[in-house]
Amino acid sequence: MRQRTADLCAFATIVMAAVTLIAVGLPSDQIIGVTSAVAILYSAWRQGSERPPARRADVDDEVQEE
Repeated sequence: MRQRTADLCAFATIVMAAVTLIAVGLPSDQIIGVTSAVAILYSAWRQGSERPPARRADVDDEVQEE
């Protein structure tokens, strides 16, 4: 549920950014660029936070190597 809330907030932010840029009068190519960049940054942030936790065997191996 928490991730879904973050996804909805990110989507709303991207849409509101586009609406704001349209209201300011920016050309469409700049609006597309800004919203694409924000979406890509969010996607990268989300993929980076989905790393699986380390297995206990991996942690034990690292401790033994030291």
